[in-house]
Amino acid sequence: MKSPSRQTEKSEKSSGGKSERSGSLDEGSAANFRASAADILEQGWMTKRGESMFAGWSKRWFVLQSHFELSYFADSSLKDQKGVISLAGVLPENVKRVKPKSSDFNFLVETPKRKWQLNAGSQAEWDRWEKALTSLLARNRTSTRNAD
Repeated sequence: MKSPSRQTEKSEKSSGGKSERSGSLDEGSAANFRASAADILEQGWMTKRGESMFAGWSKRWFVLQSHFELSYFADSSLKDQKGVISLAGVLPENVKRVKPKSSDFNFLVETPKRKWQLNAGSQAEWDRWEKALTSLLARNRTSTRNAD
């Protein structure tokens, strides 16, 4: 079975590279990205690993938004959105470095639908992304407690 992102890439190619997309990209729709400066909590380059066992790493421009979405794009122009990671219900402990004491800055973001493998590239970038993600995700814990 093909992954949704592969099916989408194929449908884009067959439509002449236009942004018509069939199916969804990863967890959310990549269509119509709009964010005000106030919605953007963090942004920058990271690499992301695909889902399949033999998937490689792709450099993407990531944008963390206050409405619990981490969108990623081909570049910083924000014109070619590749996908969205929904962070709804994700808690700070679901963001973990793979090898915390090493010079490898791979980390996992565990969502209800998938374990995302990302790489911040450096200690400074990891610190920046970890702070932004855990600050945002702490609001998920607060909203869960208030619902009880």
